[in-house]
Amino acid sequence: MKNRRNGFHTLTRQVRLHGELVTCTALRIGAGRSYDALGDDLPVVKDTLDRPVIPGSSLKGALRAYAESLLRTLEPIVQSNGKPQLSCYPLTKPCLFNDKVAALKQEKDADDKLWEKSCWGCRLFGAPWLASQMLVKDLPVREDTWFERFGHRDGVSINRDKGTAQSQKRYTFELVPEETSFDFNLVVDGASDAELGLLLLTLEGINNGQILLGGARSRGLGDVVLNVEWDAVEEITPGNALEVLGNRAIGGDTPTTTWSTERRTGLISAFFHAIDLPGDMIARWQAARNHHREESE
Repeated sequence: MKNRRNGFHTLTRQVRLHGELVTCTALRIGAGRSYDALGDDLPVVKDTLDRPVIPGSSLKGALRAYAESLLRTLEPIVQSNGKPQLSCYPLTKPCLFNDKVAALKQEKDADDKLWEKSCWGCRLFGAPWLASQMLVKDLPVREDTWFERFGHRDGVSINRDKGTAQSQKRYTFELVPEETSFDFNLVVDGASDAELGLLLLTLEGINNGQILLGGARSRGLGDVVLNVEWDAVEEITPGNALEVLGNRAIGGDTPTTTWSTERRTGLISAFFHAIDLPGDMIARWQAARNHHREESE
């Protein structure tokens, strides 16, 4: 097939990104309602040592939502020419309905056909019929930025009909303070250059202020920045897999490579070309990117 997916049957390429996620404002990722008489009504997620942690699913969900909105923005610009839509609506209008999935699974090369008929969002982030290529690990807090102090705020329920506060509906919620850092680890298996480009374009949305995490975002919470260690990217291929596994077995350092700005720009450009984005738009994007880079230097 022309666009055969890499899949997980063999190791073709595994990319591991590491870094830190830093809160610019207070952060609230809730753990549900608490009935502790002395604690907050709405605590944050914590580990077994009572330290804050960001679930990988929370970050992955925010990344997917942004990626899908980005893909839908580009959808009217590109010509589909019979190709699957760039992004479906997973809950209301998925790429494939159950009967179609069941029928495709009976055909030869079912995995490849399911991949071909899936949108870009489902290919990268997964769907009920397609395993996700991306794994986001839970983000533990960095000890040097954690001083065992949570923030606290008050809230009150609003009567939407009257536009006033409801009687006896006051509550308190817990916060992670600003300037708290969390370890970031993301793994991508079997992704093409274009799919990696979509991922990089999505990650840039964090530092562009387009992706906020947690609850109470309309109150100013959830602004974060992501600092990826681009000079220490783990890229595992059939050519170096034995070396990597050998080093890990003896507790040695895993070989890493540098993903320069040019390399990352090239991967994002590969995604733009894969969706047939007009060349003049790609050129304008590259010019704006180069201008921003020159200003920052």
